[in-house]
This record gives sequence, structure tokens and C-alpha cells, in this order.
Amino acid sequence: MRILHILNGDCALSGWQQGGFAGEVLVWRENYLLGELPETEDITGFNRIRADILHRAAPERPEEEIFTELQEMHKTLFTLCSGDRLVLWLDCCSFDQALKKRLLELISLLPEKPEIYLVQEDVVWDSEAFALYRNWEAYFYPAE
Repeated sequence: MRILHILNGDCALSGWQQGGFAGEVLVWRENYLLGELPETEDITGFNRIRADILHRAAPERPEEEIFTELQEMHKTLFTLCSGDRLVLWLDCCSFDQALKKRLLELISLLPEKPEIYLVQEDVVWDSEAFALYRNWEAYFYPAE
């Protein structure tokens, strides 16, 4: 059984690391509030368009670097299968709500669904917040 924790940004990473959680961590570096969200199940095509949009918002980052990072994030998510656990650490802001919507859309494309744990609280995910919600297994949502 594999455990993958997805965090809502780099700021949460140090707090998560201090918590001593088991499993892998993936910081989902995408802002779905910027630009269009192409309606396609072609992940590579979607990521090409999104890399262009994100590059225009942050021109100091090369578009190809952004595209590669998006591809790697999706590749990690798509390696999950039945029996694995996916823990989404999100807050209640619009950024995270858009992230949750997209992640649930992506999870629906998986041929085998992992167990999904949604830890969504009105907090800033720092070491104190991670300590408060250390019992993430209480946040299980069966995949349909």
C-alpha cells in the first residue's frame, strides 16, 4: 500500500515535513484560477496549454520547465491504484477549491481508485495545523 499526500503549495511542505507523516508528498504546483482550463481528457495537451498560461503569469520560469513539472505531477497521481491512499490537504480558499475540483476530475480518470482522504480545514497548513489534524485517517471518502 502506497500513501501519497498532496499539498496545496510549497508553504505547506515544511509544516508537513515536521509532522513525521508516513508516505510520499507531492506539492501540487498549479493555479487553476489563472486562464482557461481546457475541457479535454488529453493530459499532455491540457498541460501544454496550462504551461503556456502559467509561463505568461510567471515569465521567469521557462514554459518547458513548467510543462515538465505538470507532467511529473500527473504521472505521480496516475500511478495510484486500488489499495493505495491519497490524502488531500486543502484549506477553504478559492485556490484550493479549484485544486480540489481538478484533482477529483483527475482521480475519476484513474482505472483503479485509491482510498481518498480529504483533510480540508480553514487553516494555514503549517506545522501546528498538521499536528492538529495528524489523524488524517478520520477523513476517508470512498471513491465512487
